[in-house]
Amino acid sequence: MTGLSDGALGRRMERLERGRAALLEQVAPMSPDQLTTRPAAGGWHVLDVVQHVIIVEELVLRALATRPGPLPLADRLRSGLRLTALRIYLRAGGRLRTPTPAILPQGSVPLDELRARWERVRAGYASALASFGPADLARPMMKHPIVGKLTPKQTLTFLDTHLAHHGRQIERIRRAVAQ
Repeated sequence: MTGLSDGALGRRMERLERGRAALLEQVAPMSPDQLTTRPAAGGWHVLDVVQHVIIVEELVLRALATRPGPLPLADRLRSGLRLTALRIYLRAGGRLRTPTPAILPQGSVPLDELRARWERVRAGYASALASFGPADLARPMMKHPIVGKLTPKQTLTFLDTHLAHHGRQIERIRRAVAQ
Protein backbone atom coordinates (compact mmCIF):
# COMPACT_ATOMS: atom_id res chain seq x y z
CA MET A 1 0.00 0.00 0.00
CA THR A 2 1.19 3.52 -0.73
CA GLY A 3 0.26 7.13 -0.31
CA LEU A 4 -2.62 7.93 2.00
CA SER A 5 -3.61 4.28 2.00
CA ASP A 6 -0.34 3.68 3.88
CA GLY A 7 -1.47 3.23 7.47
CA ALA A 8 1.07 5.55 9.09
CA LEU A 9 0.52 8.41 6.61
CA GLY A 10 -3.23 8.02 6.80
CA ARG A 11 -3.25 8.07 10.60
CA ARG A 12 -0.98 11.12 10.67
CA MET A 13 -3.19 12.98 8.18
CA GLU A 14 -6.32 12.10 10.19
CA ARG A 15 -4.66 13.35 13.37
CA LEU A 16 -3.54 16.54 11.62
CA GLU A 17 -7.08 17.09 10.35
CA ARG A 18 -8.53 16.56 13.85
CA GLY A 19 -6.07 19.15 15.15
CA ARG A 20 -7.14 21.63 12.49
CA ALA A 21 -10.81 21.08 13.32
CA ALA A 22 -10.11 21.51 17.04
CA LEU A 23 -8.20 24.75 16.49
CA LEU A 24 -10.99 26.14 14.32
CA GLU A 25 -13.53 25.15 17.00
CA GLN A 26 -11.34 26.91 19.57
CA VAL A 27 -11.41 30.21 17.67
CA ALA A 28 -14.94 30.05 16.18
CA PRO A 29 -16.76 31.46 19.24
CA MET A 30 -14.33 34.37 19.61
CA SER A 31 -15.53 37.86 18.78
CA PRO A 32 -13.74 39.97 16.16
CA ASP A 33 -12.12 41.93 19.02
CA GLN A 34 -10.89 38.74 20.70
CA LEU A 35 -9.46 37.52 17.39
CA THR A 36 -7.53 40.72 16.71
CA THR A 37 -6.48 42.03 20.13
CA ARG A 38 -2.78 41.67 20.76
CA PRO A 39 -1.89 40.45 24.26
CA ALA A 40 1.21 42.67 24.32
CA ALA A 41 2.89 45.27 22.17
CA GLY A 42 4.40 43.51 19.19
CA GLY A 43 2.72 40.23 20.10
CA TRP A 44 0.59 38.20 17.74
CA HIS A 45 -3.17 38.14 17.97
CA VAL A 46 -5.19 34.97 17.39
CA LEU A 47 -5.65 35.50 13.64
CA ASP A 48 -1.90 36.09 13.29
CA VAL A 49 -1.25 32.69 14.88
CA VAL A 50 -3.76 30.94 12.62
CA GLN A 51 -2.28 32.67 9.57
CA HIS A 52 1.26 31.63 10.58
CA VAL A 53 0.21 27.97 10.87
CA ILE A 54 -1.37 28.13 7.42
CA ILE A 55 1.64 29.87 5.85
CA VAL A 56 3.90 27.09 7.14
CA GLU A 57 1.56 24.46 5.72
CA GLU A 58 1.39 26.31 2.37
CA LEU A 59 5.19 26.33 2.16
CA VAL A 60 5.31 22.61 2.90
CA LEU A 61 2.72 21.99 0.17
CA ARG A 62 4.85 23.92 -2.34
CA ALA A 63 7.86 21.84 -1.33
CA LEU A 64 5.87 18.70 -2.13
CA ALA A 65 6.03 19.62 -5.82
CA THR A 66 9.74 18.81 -5.84
CA ARG A 67 10.70 15.21 -5.39
CA PRO A 68 14.40 15.09 -4.52
CA GLY A 69 16.19 11.81 -4.10
CA PRO A 70 15.85 9.70 -0.97
CA LEU A 71 17.55 10.77 2.22
CA PRO A 72 20.30 8.50 3.53
CA LEU A 73 19.25 6.53 6.58
CA ALA A 74 21.67 8.44 8.82
CA ASP A 75 20.06 11.76 7.80
CA ARG A 76 16.55 10.38 8.42
CA LEU A 77 17.59 9.15 11.86
CA ARG A 78 19.32 12.44 12.74
CA SER A 79 16.27 14.44 11.71
CA GLY A 80 14.04 12.05 13.62
CA LEU A 81 16.04 12.57 16.80
CA ARG A 82 16.00 16.35 16.38
CA LEU A 83 12.26 16.24 15.72
CA THR A 84 11.71 14.25 18.90
CA ALA A 85 13.76 16.77 20.88
CA LEU A 86 11.80 19.67 19.37
CA ARG A 87 8.48 17.97 20.17
CA ILE A 88 9.51 17.44 23.80
CA TYR A 89 10.72 21.05 24.11
CA LEU A 90 7.49 22.48 22.68
CA ARG A 91 5.23 20.18 24.72
CA ALA A 92 7.08 21.33 27.84
CA GLY A 93 6.06 24.90 27.03
CA GLY A 94 9.23 25.95 25.24
CA ARG A 95 8.99 28.76 22.73
CA LEU A 96 11.02 29.58 19.65
CA ARG A 97 11.46 32.71 17.60
CA THR A 98 10.13 32.44 14.07
CA PRO A 99 13.20 31.21 12.17
CA THR A 100 12.50 33.06 8.93
CA PRO A 101 10.45 36.12 7.91
CA ALA A 102 8.78 34.00 5.20
CA ILE A 103 6.47 32.46 7.80
CA LEU A 104 5.43 35.63 9.61
CA PRO A 105 1.78 36.72 9.45
CA GLN A 106 1.18 39.22 6.66
CA GLY A 107 -1.49 41.60 7.88
CA SER A 108 -4.95 40.88 9.20
CA VAL A 109 -6.83 38.25 7.24
CA PRO A 110 -10.45 37.37 8.13
CA LEU A 111 -11.05 33.95 9.68
CA ASP A 112 -13.28 32.81 6.80
CA GLU A 113 -10.49 33.52 4.31
CA LEU A 114 -7.95 31.70 6.48
CA ARG A 115 -10.29 28.72 6.81
CA ALA A 116 -10.68 28.52 3.00
CA ARG A 117 -6.90 28.72 2.49
CA TRP A 118 -6.38 25.95 5.01
CA GLU A 119 -8.93 23.71 3.33
CA ARG A 120 -7.13 24.19 -0.01
CA VAL A 121 -3.79 23.28 1.59
CA ARG A 122 -5.19 20.15 3.17
CA ALA A 123 -6.80 19.09 -0.11
CA GLY A 124 -3.41 19.59 -1.74
CA TYR A 125 -1.78 17.38 0.89
CA ALA A 126 -4.32 14.63 0.35
CA SER A 127 -3.80 14.74 -3.41
CA ALA A 128 -0.01 14.81 -3.23
CA LEU A 129 0.32 12.12 -0.58
CA ALA A 130 -2.12 9.83 -2.36
CA SER A 131 0.23 9.84 -5.36
CA PHE A 132 3.26 8.84 -3.30
CA GLY A 133 4.87 5.49 -3.97
CA PRO A 134 7.08 3.51 -1.61
CA ALA A 135 10.23 5.37 -2.72
CA ASP A 136 8.63 8.72 -1.81
CA LEU A 137 8.40 7.73 1.85
CA ALA A 138 12.19 8.09 2.18
CA ARG A 139 12.37 11.40 0.28
CA PRO A 140 12.49 14.74 2.07
CA MET A 141 9.11 16.45 2.13
CA MET A 142 10.35 19.64 3.79
CA LYS A 143 13.44 21.16 5.35
CA HIS A 144 12.95 22.57 8.81
CA PRO A 145 15.54 25.23 9.76
CA ILE A 146 16.31 23.52 13.09
CA VAL A 147 15.42 19.88 12.57
CA GLY A 148 16.64 19.42 8.99
CA LYS A 149 15.12 17.47 6.11
CA LEU A 150 12.02 15.51 7.04
CA THR A 151 10.37 12.53 5.36
CA PRO A 152 6.59 12.60 4.76
CA LYS A 153 5.86 10.82 8.05
CA GLN A 154 8.21 13.11 9.96
CA THR A 155 6.74 16.17 8.24
CA LEU A 156 3.19 15.26 9.23
CA THR A 157 4.39 14.65 12.79
CA PHE A 158 6.09 18.06 12.80
CA LEU A 159 2.97 19.78 11.43
CA ASP A 160 0.84 18.13 14.13
CA THR A 161 3.30 19.26 16.82
CA HIS A 162 3.40 22.77 15.31
CA LEU A 163 -0.39 22.97 15.29
CA ALA A 164 -0.71 21.78 18.90
CA HIS A 165 1.97 24.26 20.00
CA HIS A 166 0.09 27.14 18.43
CA GLY A 167 -3.23 25.91 19.83
CA ARG A 168 -1.68 26.38 23.28
CA GLN A 169 -0.44 29.81 22.22
CA ILE A 170 -3.97 30.79 21.18
CA GLU A 171 -5.24 29.71 24.58
CA ARG A 172 -2.58 31.88 26.29
CA ILE A 173 -3.59 34.84 24.11
CA ARG A 174 -7.28 34.28 24.85
CA ARG A 175 -6.62 34.27 28.58
CA ALA A 176 -4.39 37.38 28.40
CA VAL A 177 -6.93 39.32 26.36
CA ALA A 178 -9.80 38.34 28.68
CA GLN A 179 -8.07 39.89 31.72
